Amino acid sequence: MLNSYSHNCIIPWWFHNNAASVKRDISDFFNGYPKETTRKTYHSGMRTFFRSVYGLRDAFDMIDYGNKYLREIAEGRDWGADVRRFLAEQSTAPPKTQFVRRSTLKSFFRWAFYDDPMIEGELTTLGRGIRRVRRVAVSEKAPIDKSDIMRLLQVADVRMRALILCLASTGCRVGELLQLRMNDVELDKKPPVVHIRREYAKNKQG
Repeated sequence: MLNSYSHNCIIPWWFHNNAASVKRDISDFFNGYPKETTRKTYHSGMRTFFRSVYGLRDAFDMIDYGNKYLREIAEGRDWGADVRRFLAEQSTAPPKTQFVRRSTLKSFFRWAFYDDPMIEGELTTLGRGIRRVRRVAVSEKAPIDKSDIMRLLQVADVRMRALILCLASTGCRVGELLQLRMNDVELDKKPPVVHIRREYAKNKQG
């Protein structure tokens, strides 16, 4: 369906007369969304799409290539083939990423063709074959308490006991704890002080 429509080449509304005199470009597509997060998501998705379409590896001006692509689809470029190839390349991406990029393309082509009802049928087929994310029920578990810690200590060796006690008393993360060096610990203090180095802290604050 995408291919048959593409060969018919329905021209976007703003190319019907004189394309050069039209002010609207792909920047208007992004600026049409008030939320910055939405604009960033769509900008990233379209950049990935144009990188695929034109085989780009280095940095490029996304607005220039976006306007170039709009001119080309107005002149008859088979955008359906571009979409199919792009979605095939994305087939190994996480399902959520596939879904977001598919949604980006739908929004873009609706905008480009001015919500032309003739393309809606083609757009509805874009996501077929995308793996769905299975929702996994997550049970809420009570935080570990003192009795749990005591049971762990009874079966742990000396090294593991030190790790457990340090985690329980400092609240640091396992990754942070495993990066500690002897000079990060002040055992002569009462109580002892543990310094988590900034480069290993999750929030980058020591």
